[in-house]
Formats: sequence, C-alpha cells, structure tokens
Amino acid sequence: MSIDHVPLDSGWPGRLVIERHAESGSWIVLAVHAVVRGRFDGGTRMRHYATLADAVADAKRLAEAMTDKWAVHRIPCGGAKAVLMVPPEPLPAGVRRSLLRAYGELIADWRGAFTTGGDIGVGPDDLDVVAGAAGGAWVYGGNRQVIGAGDSAVITAEGLASAMRATAARLTGRPDLAGLRVAVQGAGKVGGHLVGLLLNAGAHVTVADERPEAAEALSGANPVPAAEILHAECDILAPCATGGVLNAATIERLRCRAVVGGANNQLATYDDARRLAGMGVLFAPDFLVNAGGAMADLGMTELGWSRQEALRRVRAIGDTLDQVYRRAEADGVTPWEAARERARLFLEENRAAITGAGYGPRPDR
Repeated sequence: MSIDHVPLDSGWPGRLVIERHAESGSWIVLAVHAVVRGRFDGGTRMRHYATLADAVADAKRLAEAMTDKWAVHRIPCGGAKAVLMVPPEPLPAGVRRSLLRAYGELIADWRGAFTTGGDIGVGPDDLDVVAGAAGGAWVYGGNRQVIGAGDSAVITAEGLASAMRATAARLTGRPDLAGLRVAVQGAGKVGGHLVGLLLNAGAHVTVADERPEAAEALSGANPVPAAEILHAECDILAPCATGGVLNAATIERLRCRAVVGGANNQLATYDDARRLAGMGVLFAPDFLVNAGGAMADLGMTELGWSRQEALRRVRAIGDTLDQVYRRAEADGVTPWEAARERARLFLEENRAAITGAGYGPRPDR
C-alpha cells in the first residue's frame, strides 16, 4: 500500500511517501522537504509513535531541519527524513530484517536521488541490511563504511566539541573547554562520545540518561537522575537525546549559560529561540552544530571528499557558529534566526536548482 498524501498540513511544500509493511505492522514514512540539484538526504530513525499522524509530523519537521542543515553549511543537497514507525514491542529479528529490506527496496526506487544513514533506533547492522536491499549503494554508516567504527556518532561529537569551543569563547573570552561545567542529556552514541571528548579537554561533566546504567558507565563523569539534567547548574547544557526538550515550561527553569547539543529539533516551537534569548541563554542552533556525522558521511560517499577534507569541515563547525553568533549580535536577532537566514540565502542563490512538492512522481518499481 502506498499513500502519497496525508492531510495534516496542506501548506507543507514537500512530498510524502508512506507505505505499510504488513508483516511487522509497521509504517515506512519518507518525507522529502526539498530537492537540490537532484539530491535529497536525511537519516533514518526507527521508533514507536502513538499514531501515524505523529510519525508523519516528526518526519516532516526533521526533513525541514535537514534542509536547513545542508544549507547553513552550504552543501548542495535537499533535506529529507525517513521514519520507520514500529509497534511498541521489539520486533523479532527476522521480521525486523524484513522491514529493513522493504525500506531498502524503496530507497532503490529513487536510483540515487535519496541517500540516508542512521538515526535513533537504527544502527550499523540495520544499515547493512538496508544497503543490501538497496543494491549496496546510497546508504552510509554501516559496518563496511570508513567513518568511525561504522558509526558517524564519533564525528558528530567532534563537531559538537568544536561548537562548544566557539561558544566558550563567547562566554569566557577563550575557546577552551577546560574547567567548564557541561551537562549532557543522553549517554547514547553521540552523548557518550561527547562526554569522552569533554573529559579529555578538562571539562567537568554531568550526565544523565533514561537508562541509568548507561550514564554510570561513563567513567569520569558525574551521573545524575534523568529528571534533573535539564535543570543542572552548568555553563553549557548539551541535549543529546530526543527533540522538543526546550519549551516554555523547561526554559524558565534552566540554570545554564548556553545550550549546545546533538539532538535534532531541540526547540518545541520556533518561539522558544526567543524565550531562551529572553532568559539570557545563548542557543547554538541544533541543525548547525549537530551536522558533523551527516556532513562527513554525505561528503565522503557522495561528494568526493577525502577523510581529511571531511574532518576539516567538521572541525570548522565552530567557525561557522562563530559567524552566526556575530551576525545575530549585529542584526539584533537570535542565533537560530541568524542561522536560518544564512540557510535561506544559500537556498536563494541555488533557487534554479531547487524543486519541492511538484518535482515529479515517485519512480515506478
């Protein structure tokens, strides 16, 4: 079953492909926000949602953020996101592989226009299955890839550390993490690597996770209950778990000077960027600072970058963030607004190469 439209937001400019995977009782949702020079890219996440409408809404907002992510770093690619909406109970191994193969066949239909890697709930083993069904191409981050240990989380953490140094320079006058107090929400792949980088740089790290054992396993960091981490007293708060954690209720209780995190869509609403500014909290736009792994993967697999070039660009994320901070200060806007404007200008420059809702039908199987 394929559905090309769900009446949730008729004003959304992109395209939806929704398929039911009967064997697993799952839905495959691909949201394409924009196509730039014939290409769109975004990660794949697997999780349970209460309704299909929730899954579609998440995919759409994540796809829009991917467009911003590529554009703010001036990479000629459109934004997309795939969501595999699964039942609440874990899928049997064989059924999970069947779902992943079906998704890989969908990727193959696009013949290289859509490329993807992992996100929440999707690891290197899963991506190997998807890549096999897609014909071995257009899927990055599996065990055979050359970035990290088959996982781009370590590169994403490198980019976050670079962004934190740029933020430290705004807070203290020097781009040095030594002595800074950093609270990390999430001890998963990105959060765990980030904690290690911070400790090696001499920062004092507090960490929490919904799985207490994951936080406690990070030697050298101070584990606290998950309910306490957002309101820990610190210099930099790093949300590295799920999105939407910064909202009207949580922002008024923050005790940090800045937010620099790896989670996607940390703001519950776009107005929350101004709420943070009103509280005197410096917010590093998530779509800018968490782009490291995606940039490296796309660059090395599709754009011809060497590993050295990929790492150079990831480590320059702090320089880009500093430019955004300066522009925000000069224009009297929030860093989130300045970053969105930087992305908009890049898209405007490439308008002739951009297509959206009417870019063409899905290829036939």
